[in-house]
Amino acid sequence: IVFWSSGLLKEGPTLFLICIIIVQCLHLEKQFEFKRILWVCLSLFFLLLIRDYLLALIIPNLFIWYFAKRTPQTSYRVFIVCTVSAGIILFATAWLQPQLNIVLWLKSEQNYFLMAPDDPDYQFKALNGQVWDMITKIPYAMNNILFRPNIFNSNDGFRIYQSIELIFIWIFLIYAIQKRKHPFKLSPTLLFILYFSIELLIAYGMITFDADTLSRYRSIPLFLVILVAIIALDGQ
Repeated sequence: IVFWSSGLLKEGPTLFLICIIIVQCLHLEKQFEFKRILWVCLSLFFLLLIRDYLLALIIPNLFIWYFAKRTPQTSYRVFIVCTVSAGIILFATAWLQPQLNIVLWLKSEQNYFLMAPDDPDYQFKALNGQVWDMITKIPYAMNNILFRPNIFNSNDGFRIYQSIELIFIWIFLIYAIQKRKHPFKLSPTLLFILYFSIELLIAYGMITFDADTLSRYRSIPLFLVILVAIIALDGQ
């Protein structure tokens, strides 16, 4: 994250604002304070100016977090049920009401990357705006997230660095899962971080055409996933 957070890029301030929201949520889990709500609202406002599309994932997950923190013993179930229900509603709405089609919104975001030159290492797939087409491309998006760029397809030194960085991230996450001796018990805020990060990774894997941009965008959600893994490994 230090490498990707150049002052000319948006990753640094974006991560800073997301971390402010996370810290306020951790405080709000213990005690309600109006100033915490104010900090969350200010952070969301500045995120709107920097990367407005993040709010489409952060705000719904904040609502789920609010209900989950009221019953922390069942927070896992609250996140699973609410996330699956929201996904079904979004896809059903996109199928029945084309003007509310979330896939078209993702396609419009993807058009930004289509203006760039073709990536010399990879062939990326464009969305056509149909719900079923997006569903069939989820494995393709997962492949982008997990393996792109990869050291076998990269013929540039910078891409090789990105590939090695990605390999070490997955090695660490596998290590964290294996070293955990007890079942994971994450607080509502950590579940909020995890669900937001996974959803953002899938979105980036779906719409980003350039492997360099994908690596840069992916740095924030991967940083947050690593943060959750470290806390879970520590047992806190």
